[in-house]
Amino acid sequence: MSTSQAIEALRDLLASPTVKGWRAICQLLADLPDASEALTLALDYVDTHADTWKPDLRPCPAIWAYQLLAGVDQPRLRVVRVLDYDKAGRVIYNDRRFNLDGAVHLPTMLPPNRDTLAHVAACPWLKRLHTLNLRENHLDADDINVFIGSTAMPELHTLDLYYNDIEAGQLFLDPFVNPIRQLHLGLNGASYSDLAEALATTAQLTNLRSLEIDWIYYNSFEDLEWVATNTNLHASVRRTIEKTAAERQEYDETNE
Repeated sequence: MSTSQAIEALRDLLASPTVKGWRAICQLLADLPDASEALTLALDYVDTHADTWKPDLRPCPAIWAYQLLAGVDQPRLRVVRVLDYDKAGRVIYNDRRFNLDGAVHLPTMLPPNRDTLAHVAACPWLKRLHTLNLRENHLDADDINVFIGSTAMPELHTLDLYYNDIEAGQLFLDPFVNPIRQLHLGLNGASYSDLAEALATTAQLTNLRSLEIDWIYYNSFEDLEWVATNTNLHASVRRTIEKTAAERQEYDETNE
């Protein structure tokens, strides 16, 4: 395919934002030779003309995400906005919509770990990544700390750490990059007291607007109530904290 043919095909595909269309775009980019002028121009074209697409419509194809964990960087990653390692990829990467021709039967994807996350954090092509999903990967605080302060993802909007192994006393939020607006921390080993201490001492989560903390172990509702009224967190986050604490307290009192 010539450069002009690639651009013409991309023009048609980019006209209507759809999951199917995004897969076709990624397939076209995958078929262009590495380090070619055609690939560079095609990536520039996608960057410019897909800018109005919702981030959720621009997930990373399975094979690219798998290769990234295996230590392989590639410039095609610069156009993706969602990197999903939920359950180490067993969900989204078994969905053909998010895979590419010739890459349907991937080897078993190992869960992300400290070493692979360090490589992800150092990848130069993720500067416009919007969402990073690391649900259910048995990651602890030391695993998370290798990337949460990374400057490689300056536009990260949503970070999902639900159901990992962040133990009590290990929850340190201060290294998080400032742009994060949605943070999911539910079903980890941290307690409400640890969360309260982390939220009270951090100075960088000023843009946070959504915080999910369901099913965090509690030992002091007063801690969360103090955070909700005495920190500079956004009002919507403070309301979430108050609501979650009240619902959990009511649940426990009802089931005593």
